[in-house]
Amino acid sequence: MKQFNLTDTSQLPELIDLLQQAAMTGETVVEWRRRTKKRSNPQNRALHLYLKTLAMKFNEAGIGVKKLLLCMKDGFDVPVTEFFLKARFREVGLIMYGRESTKDLTTVEISEVYKVIDMRLSELTGIHVEFPSNEPPAYDGEKY
Repeated sequence: MKQFNLTDTSQLPELIDLLQQAAMTGETVVEWRRRTKKRSNPQNRALHLYLKTLAMKFNEAGIGVKKLLLCMKDGFDVPVTEFFLKARFREVGLIMYGRESTKDLTTVEISEVYKVIDMRLSELTGIHVEFPSNEPPAYDGEKY
C-alpha cells in the first residue's frame, strides 16, 4: 500500500500525478485521513502522574489489585464504539474458528460469527442490524 503525506500545497502536482497513475490502473482505492495529533508530552507526563498518584492512593487505603478488581467487576459505563464491537467480533471468531483476526475468516465464517453476535445482542437489547453488503451473504446450505 502506498501512502502519500500531504503537508503543503507545493506537493499538489506530485499528488495529482499519483492520482492520475492510480486512475489508469482502475483498481485503486484512495482513502483520505486527516492526521490527528498524538498525545502531547505534557499530556503524557500528566497521564503517568495521574496513574502513579491513583496507585499510591489505592495502596494507602489498603486496596490491593484483588479488591480493586472485585470493585470493578461490573466494568465501566462507557459509550459503545466500533472498536469495542470489533474486539467482541474477533473474540467470537477466535472461539468458533480459532482465527485471531477477522481478515482470516472465510465468507461463510464471517456470516456465522455475525449471526451468533446479532442473535445474542438482539436478545439482550432488542437491537438488530442487518449485515450490510454489496454482495449476497455467503450460503452454507441453511435457511436463515
